[in-house]
Amino acid sequence: MCNNNDMEKLNHDTLLLKSKLKGHEINWNQLFYFSVIASHGSIKGAAEALSLSASNLSQHLSQLESDLEVRLFNRQIRKLTLTAAGHRLFSHTREIFESSQRLLDVVSPLSLGSYPIAIGLVPSASIQLAYKIIGDFQEKYGSVGMKLRHSTYGELETGLLNSQLDFGFSDRIPERKDICHQLLSGSEIKFYVSSKWWSKGFSSLLEKLPLLICNVDPATQTMAEKLLRENDFPVGHIIVSDFPSVLTDLCQRGLGIGVFAEGQMKDMNILSLKSLRTPDGAPKIQDRIYAVWPAGGENTEAIRKLQEILPPSGQK
Repeated sequence: MCNNNDMEKLNHDTLLLKSKLKGHEINWNQLFYFSVIASHGSIKGAAEALSLSASNLSQHLSQLESDLEVRLFNRQIRKLTLTAAGHRLFSHTREIFESSQRLLDVVSPLSLGSYPIAIGLVPSASIQLAYKIIGDFQEKYGSVGMKLRHSTYGELETGLLNSQLDFGFSDRIPERKDICHQLLSGSEIKFYVSSKWWSKGFSSLLEKLPLLICNVDPATQTMAEKLLRENDFPVGHIIVSDFPSVLTDLCQRGLGIGVFAEGQMKDMNILSLKSLRTPDGAPKIQDRIYAVWPAGGENTEAIRKLQEILPPSGQK
C-alpha cells in the first residue's frame, strides 16, 4: 500500500505529465524562431532576418522555454549563448529545417544559399577532381554555405534519398534508378619502379619491395590491395605518406613500388617520369569518379548550378 509521501509524489508526477507538451501541441514557428536566434546569436539579428520586432521574438522565445520547461539560452549583455539543452535542441532543429527547405526546393526552387549545400564524398584516388569542382562552384556562384561529408557509398546513397545530401561524388555507378549520375573522369592507377628493377617481373618485385602509397588518397591503398589479392599477387609491406615527394624519391632510389594515379604522374617533373616505368606483368587499376544526385533533384538550384560547371561527359 502507498503511504502519504508516495501518494503525494504520484500526484505530483501526474501533474507534471499532464503539463508536458504533446507532439501535436508543439509550436513549430517558435522552434523555427529559436533556430534563427541561435544561428544569429542575438534576438536583434534574428528579428531583422525574420522581419519581426525584437520584443515579439523575445516573447516567442520565452513562451517556448516555458512550454518546454527548460532554459535554452544564457542571457548576457547584448549576447545570448546556448545552454547544454539549447545546443542539443539547436542541432536537431537546424537539421530539420534545412531538410524541409531542401524538400521544398524540389517542388518550388529556392534561391541558391537558402540552406547550406550538403555534399557527400566517397574517398577515391580521383577525389581531387571533386574538390576542384566544389572550388569552381564557390568561385562561380559566390560564397555559399556548404557541408562536406566523407562517407561510404551506402551512407552517400542513404543521404541522397533521405534529402540529407543535395549531391555527391562517388567511385561507382549507382545501382538504384532513383539516383542519377554523370561520369566525370576515368583514369588509371599504375605501379612504377625505378630503372634498377626494369628487368624484373612484377610478382618477384612484390616479394622484395614494399608498396608506396600516398596517404592523401586512402582509397588507392584499398583498391591496390584488392586488385593484387584478386590476381593472386602477394601483398607485403606498405609505406604510406602524406607527402608524394617522399614516395617518388623512395621509388626513384629503387626502395619500393610506387602506386600513382595518372594525375599524380603528370604533376611530377620530367626527370621523375624518365626514371620510372611500369614493370612487366603489373595490373592496372581503373579509377572512375561520378557526380551523383537524387532523381528529380534537377529542379533545385544547387543541382542546376552543379550541372552547369560539370565537365562534358558522354554518360549520365
